[in-house]
Amino acid sequence: MSRTRSGEVCASLRDILGSEVWENLYRKNLSPLTGRENPPGLPDLTECKGH
Repeated sequence: MSRTRSGEVCASLRDILGSEVWENLYRKNLSPLTGRENPPGLPDLTECKGH
């Protein structure tokens, strides 16, 4: 993935994680798979450092 594309992906992930979108996505798509109603916490964006 190009550096520009990586930066765009990281910016989008930050937007999602910085709002209620992450919790809504989790509840709708991952909660049935994990058996947990609430997300365990925000994912670490280690690969986005520097973008």
